[in-house]
Amino acid sequence: MVSSDRPVSLEDEVSHSMKEMIGGCCVCSDERGWAENPLVYCDGHGCSVAVHQACYGIVQVPTGPWFCRKCESQERAARVRCELCPHKDGALKRTDNGGWAHVVCALYIPEVQFANVSTMEPIVLQSVPHDRYNKAQCMDSCTGGVPQPGLHPLPIQDPSGDVGLLVLAQSPQAQSSQEGS
Repeated sequence: MVSSDRPVSLEDEVSHSMKEMIGGCCVCSDERGWAENPLVYCDGHGCSVAVHQACYGIVQVPTGPWFCRKCESQERAARVRCELCPHKDGALKRTDNGGWAHVVCALYIPEVQFANVSTMEPIVLQSVPHDRYNKAQCMDSCTGGVPQPGLHPLPIQDPSGDVGLLVLAQSPQAQSSQEGS
């Protein structure tokens, strides 16, 4: 589903309004869509992903149903989680090693890159130093709520307002070695 300033049918408007109550773009948090950069809503069952075309690297806005990469993959939800943070929901894309990462995590962590900047995928994790994983950091009054290097950026957008100790997820290499043992 697409949201922009164009006129839409009453049915689309009701469905759009229901989705908008969930929140705005999963990457930038803006709730507005524009004709040149509309909000696109995932039509996957139970999925609440909404993203701007430019924020998620959607080259061509679909005229019919649209599915985020997670829903498109049909991979079991239990297996899909961000390799850079503890959160499983949100606007995820595939990584260069076959895993998943949030687009917003990739944008905030300096060592992370996009192999293709137009489509914003895959997310390249090979330059993230191992010491950036499993590192607890504080993001409250001691940092003024400003993310510091190594911190996961999503809690700023967390509607619950909970902020405190954050853990950057375990490195893919450490996960592989644990799964093999």
